[in-house]
Amino acid sequence: MEQDRDEPEVIDRDGRYALTLEAAGYAIRDLDQPAEAEALWSFPRGDEGFEAAWARYTELLRAGRRAGRRWVRFLRWVVAAGVAVWVVSGLGIAWIYIFAAPRGSFDFSGLYRWVTTADSASYHMWLGALVLLVVAWLKERLIDGGAEPRRRPATDDDRSRSAR
Repeated sequence: MEQDRDEPEVIDRDGRYALTLEAAGYAIRDLDQPAEAEALWSFPRGDEGFEAAWARYTELLRAGRRAGRRWVRFLRWVVAAGVAVWVVSGLGIAWIYIFAAPRGSFDFSGLYRWVTTADSASYHMWLGALVLLVVAWLKERLIDGGAEPRRRPATDDDRSRSAR
């Protein structure tokens, strides 16, 4: 069945953007805009037009993913800080048990409460952040499909060359 040339052919779509082949050439459309809205970028037909459109499209996808990863950087920081506090507080608990408590010269109950609270809170903090990072990683690999489109799709020019 022949496709109507007024109807754009979607070459690739990912999240917010779509790369389409239209009567006038290639276009990048914002999927958050109505279908009748103007294309964000237009490129002429042919290999050069497609290469320019594909390069701009993949650049947009990477920029969008980088902007969406700010919270991932924050979670990495939370994991690093949480692990550091957890290790230091664990060493503090060991120090109280091994060296300070047996001597009995000072009441360590207040210090012990603070150190065990820091130990417990930091453990749950870094472990929770790590779980969220793993979920984000799995989502990106399994659902979003990676950092950019897997391969350049075949164009009309590619098909005509292979038919020769």
